[in-house]
Amino acid sequence: MERDSRSEIRQNLRSPFPELSDSEYRWFVELWGDAGSADTQLTSPYGILDDRSAIELLRPVDHWFANLPFVSARRRARIMRHIREAHAMNRAGVYA
Repeated sequence: MERDSRSEIRQNLRSPFPELSDSEYRWFVELWGDAGSADTQLTSPYGILDDRSAIELLRPVDHWFANLPFVSARRRARIMRHIREAHAMNRAGVYA
């Protein structure tokens, strides 16, 4: 029963970051165990992310070409993949 209520609460979580969708945010909450830990990790710089946080990496680029829809969608997908890998590896203790 405990697991079901936790899952239900997580399904209703909203991302406090405009850079992340609700479902992306829930992925990080699930990975880190709670919203507080996820928020801390998402705003903490990671060496493998060039000493920037996930949120910093997801902010729009101030370059006209990078913000074209087809370029920005591919760029964002590539960045999200890199961020997820870095967070999953950190959670697994690879960077400890």
